Amino acid sequence: MKIWLLVVVAAALLVGCDDGTQSFDGAQAVVDAMAEEDIACEGLETTTEFSSEAEYESLVTERGLCAVDGEPVVITMFANAEDRDDWVAVGRLLSSVAIGPNWVVSSRSEETIEEVASALDAARPTDDQT
Repeated sequence: MKIWLLVVVAAALLVGCDDGTQSFDGAQAVVDAMAEEDIACEGLETTTEFSSEAEYESLVTERGLCAVDGEPVVITMFANAEDRDDWVAVGRLLSSVAIGPNWVVSSRSEETIEEVASALDAARPTDDQT
């Protein structure tokens, strides 16, 4: 029941983030947009191959890993907002997230995510929305 509630809350929150926030074709495009806003995400490595043992991975089309000021950052790409919403319902519990129409940038560094969210006009869920 709790997970279903999380999905509903995440979906309600994310409906608004698709307005005015840019979609990207892949993790490299997200990193490029960050660079345009003077946020360097260095050493980008991407993959489109995921373990079939993890159910949530089927929601993900691409994942990129890079570092902003030495802090690891994960860029997760989705085919659509519905897949993104399903992933965010659980994935956002693991670290701070900035959410776009078909992408999520996550990191354990709240400061980094605040900077990315501001630069890319991304949504930020809050703890009281869970």
